[in-house]
Amino acid sequence: MNRRVLVFGTFDLLHEGHRYFLSRARQFGDTLIAVVARDDFVRQRKGRPPVDAMKKRMEILRDSNLADEVYPADREIGSYHILKKTSPDVICLGYDQRELKSNLEEWLEIHHKPLEIHVLEPYNEHIYKTTLLRSQQNS
Repeated sequence: MNRRVLVFGTFDLLHEGHRYFLSRARQFGDTLIAVVARDDFVRQRKGRPPVDAMKKRMEILRDSNLADEVYPADREIGSYHILKKTSPDVICLGYDQRELKSNLEEWLEIHHKPLEIHVLEPYNEHIYKTTLLRSQQNS
């Protein structure tokens, strides 16, 4: 049985924290699917644009071989069309994706879609956090 694991992320400046997150998520199944946040969402959410545009972030992620499938996030936030498209068995979230977790749980309950959700622990978040790496680049 091929268990499909889905993750969401910005994956900007792909770093060791991302690599750890993706390798931990992979342990929950056979196929790892990464959904990459759109630039406008990153700008809205984080108050600044990503360093690399979504297409570039997707390309870097594909080239890394850390994920088996890479998709852009839904245009409409909260629609979760990506779940229908990818048919995951498990969703793994980062430790800092609390709002996404509650939105997903609510959506899954409303749509009667029971899916396993796991929140993964961070990897040296005081070192490997995109905002920190970004500020180091700019100094």
